[in-house]
Amino acid sequence: MRICFRAVGTALLTLALGLSPMFVSPSLAAATSAGDILVADPGSGTIHHYSASGVDLGVFAGGLSSPSWITADRIGNVYVSEHDGQRISKLSPAGVNLLTITTPYKPGGVQVGTDGTIYVGDYLTGKVYRYSATGADLGLFASTALSLADFMAFDAGGNLYVTDSSREVVGRVSPTGVDLGDFVVGFPGTAGIAFDADGNLYVASFNNNIVEKYSPSGTDLGTFASMSPSDSMMGIAFDASGNLYVANLALGNIHKFSSTGADLGVFASTGLVFPRDLVIVPVGAAPTVKEECKEDGWQSFDAFKNQGDCIQLLNTGK
Repeated sequence: MRICFRAVGTALLTLALGLSPMFVSPSLAAATSAGDILVADPGSGTIHHYSASGVDLGVFAGGLSSPSWITADRIGNVYVSEHDGQRISKLSPAGVNLLTITTPYKPGGVQVGTDGTIYVGDYLTGKVYRYSATGADLGLFASTALSLADFMAFDAGGNLYVTDSSREVVGRVSPTGVDLGDFVVGFPGTAGIAFDADGNLYVASFNNNIVEKYSPSGTDLGTFASMSPSDSMMGIAFDASGNLYVANLALGNIHKFSSTGADLGVFASTGLVFPRDLVIVPVGAAPTVKEECKEDGWQSFDAFKNQGDCIQLLNTGK
């Protein structure tokens, strides 16, 4: 694993987490579709929206207080961790605020379990707390040996992985909240993490601008992708085809790599100041259902949802 320290990465990280929010006037956000990319940008206080092909769809949500981490559930609801605002905002696929969870601590990474439970890292202590899908406080989930709770990701078995750039590790927590210790050690500038379809873990470094690949058992499989010293890798995410997207904090853009790690260049840059994290809307996200499809026995089915058509169920006795 290639190691080289860069002071600029830490400086930019601190700046991005300490910026005051910029008020953004409400706008009509374009509803997300499967494969769209949403970028958390604490520099502008917004979530920016791009299509899967890179078309700039504008501001998805604005007026946020240092939105620094972002994730989505299986039906396309979006969760944003607002570091300075000390809250988690849950947004619909159309950008409508559905829920706000106020935290007594500076929140770090945020993830959502398959049952809708919301997991939030306490950025400055390394602890992880839980909230129900409706925002009820479920208390402490895990007290770890981590100093920071930064980026987080679940594996297929429900284990939670948390990065800590202070200790240069990626910690692992069991589905029941047991601290399983350090999964990755000696990795300067630990930032974004993501899993591929085979369960391999990818970890970005904002110090040396590489994405390192680890097997499900923790074996270091080498560098998957790299960028120049002037860049600063933060959040990462895979699309359904296995392409990797990287939030480049230093240069204010989103970089793209192929499923084999080939550098595909800048994917998007317009509208970004300090992009820190990103999420790709799940392929299984439910399309918007017209209100008239919810009344008088009318329902919307998968084959018709995207067209906004409805089918009425008739009781024929068969």
